[in-house]
Amino acid sequence: MESINQRVLSLRALLPPSCVFEELPGNIATYTQVIDTRQAIINMVAGKDDRLLVVVGPAGATADSSALRALAAQLSSLSSSLSSELVIVLRADACMSLATADQVNKGIRCARELLLEINGLGVPTAIEFRDTITPQFFADLLAWANVSARSEAMRELVSGLSMPVGVRAPSSDVASAVRAIDISGGAHHFLGVSVEGVCGVVKSTGHPDVLAMLPVDGAAAGDGFVGALRRLHEQRPQTALVLELGADDASVTRACEEICRDGTLGARLVGVDMRLAVEGASAGGALNAARLHALAASVTKRRRSRLHSLAAATAAAPTETHNLRISAVSPLLPPACLLEELPRTESSAKVVGDARRGIHKVLTGASDRLVVLLGPAAVDDPAVALEYGARLVQLAREVADELLVVMRVEINTPVTPSTGPWPGLLFDPARDGSYEINKGIRQSRELLLQLNALGLPCALEFRDTITPQFFADVLAWASVDAGSEMLRELVSGLSMPVGVRAPKLDGGTAEDVSTAAAAVAGGGTGRHFLGVTSHGLAGIVQSTGNSDIAITLDGGSGVGTQRAAAVLAACAGSTAPVVAQCGGSDPAALREGSLPGGGASDREQIEMASAVAAAVAAGQPTPCGLSLNSYLLAGAALVGAPAIRGLSLTEPCVDWLATEQIVHTLAAAVRTRRERRGPPVDDDAKKRQRGK
Repeated sequence: MESINQRVLSLRALLPPSCVFEELPGNIATYTQVIDTRQAIINMVAGKDDRLLVVVGPAGATADSSALRALAAQLSSLSSSLSSELVIVLRADACMSLATADQVNKGIRCARELLLEINGLGVPTAIEFRDTITPQFFADLLAWANVSARSEAMRELVSGLSMPVGVRAPSSDVASAVRAIDISGGAHHFLGVSVEGVCGVVKSTGHPDVLAMLPVDGAAAGDGFVGALRRLHEQRPQTALVLELGADDASVTRACEEICRDGTLGARLVGVDMRLAVEGASAGGALNAARLHALAASVTKRRRSRLHSLAAATAAAPTETHNLRISAVSPLLPPACLLEELPRTESSAKVVGDARRGIHKVLTGASDRLVVLLGPAAVDDPAVALEYGARLVQLAREVADELLVVMRVEINTPVTPSTGPWPGLLFDPARDGSYEINKGIRQSRELLLQLNALGLPCALEFRDTITPQFFADVLAWASVDAGSEMLRELVSGLSMPVGVRAPKLDGGTAEDVSTAAAAVAGGGTGRHFLGVTSHGLAGIVQSTGNSDIAITLDGGSGVGTQRAAAVLAACAGSTAPVVAQCGGSDPAALREGSLPGGGASDREQIEMASAVAAAVAAGQPTPCGLSLNSYLLAGAALVGAPAIRGLSLTEPCVDWLATEQIVHTLAAAVRTRRERRGPPVDDDAKKRQRGK
């Protein structure tokens, strides 16, 4: 029985980046322009250049190549007359549309040809990266890039990019931009692809030239925008800022006002991103030269308002343009080799298959059981995880008629200033900074197989598009961050049911349910995206779509009952199934830093789970599942304290006794609900009854 890549229709070969480089190399003039433009932006961030970065391009990836050429020609004629005030860069996201679903390799070559042609006109280029593979094909030709601040994978990618980068965040979530800048400034180890097209372990050095990008259009130009600027200044006053402008005069006028503003903001505003409303080949005509002249005039006015001009830049520019912040790319064990070494057994296949079918029935309403995801916030010791699993499988059998219990096996934890330097069992199994990732991958798969052998289905959170190839066949459930476009595409090809976690808003006080709902809708359709084959080679993935997707909500901030109320309210208005995450992060705890991962306390998680159980018993619209941080001991270790067996190293967990009580409370709530309205028809439930 196959349980890996069930929703992948095809996985075709992707041309190695090194072959594209050899076929379409850059020349000295292009690389000189790239280096000079990057250095100019770096000097702006450092306060050594008072010009304004202006990134111009179509609002989406719909314009054709002729539109970009027309826009590049127009910018080329304008740049020389405005070069004293503006550094103009063409955002060429539209060239990515050349890589159509059935012609990805040809499209990549055409996109690189177009970037070379635009650079040849004397116009530097920029792209928004949405995955971790694309940069290898184009990074050497780009003076600027931007990514979503809400994607963990993109934040790690930024730490290794060679060009200055903007991290885009909505006005309602300035905290994600601050977090992205902090995280990308440090060194990281993550899974990526080499120039040879082989998956590997990337070691980055950290990126010092990362800017926040905030929108100035629509409602954001009002109180929301003002509040966003205030929050950015409060949380990270030294952050350099790029304003994302709409295709209207009002947003440009507002940008001009901010450029001339006295004080910190005017000094930290180093650029704008002008997104043109274009269709087809009309990009050149959509550019309003008067707006560029208005921006240049604002720069001149800002200069005159200062007592003296800024010193000229003296920093030496690098002579290379590619992989400047990558210190090493080490070989990664191909997934096919690991699966041959540690194959899935028939019993494991049955455990996984039965759990996936059971979860499908819960998500579709064919079963009234609850899916309950239990496990430590981070697995630090496989032996302790197995002990926990042995206890959990017995508990799961006791409540099998009411609950479908799945063990969360978190082997990959996000590295942030609050969680500390340990990235989890997968990346650093020795917990000493040695990053023996191949060893961690092997230990993690061994653990998952051992837990399956106990009769326990397992769940895992995916944070990249490479990890699934190592573990997908032994998982009954997966979760991803809905804020990452790359992971939303991945969901469409995953073989197991998936929970998409809603991104945070307002520093964690609320959740972006609409983005999570869009992820559910998008994940249900077939997609084409770049991924990795079982042999460890970069490939073109064609997915069929995933119909088993739920929204994961933690209720934002507040005590457990308040968070439960927020989740229950969302359930009443959601057409997609919802899973309540009791172990959500509390922003106050994250700032305090007394615990390594902040997060809801064990008491708050118990309160939230109890409130959900009460709603289930009352027959209210409720989540179809619940996730809880659970381990042998309650709470979490303090930063720097010696490790204690069974005590969480990251977010707080409820202890085993409390776990048993919560599980039995939830089971009783399901029974009470059945007494109220009767169970749905479920053949599996009848089989379980006959088996007793």
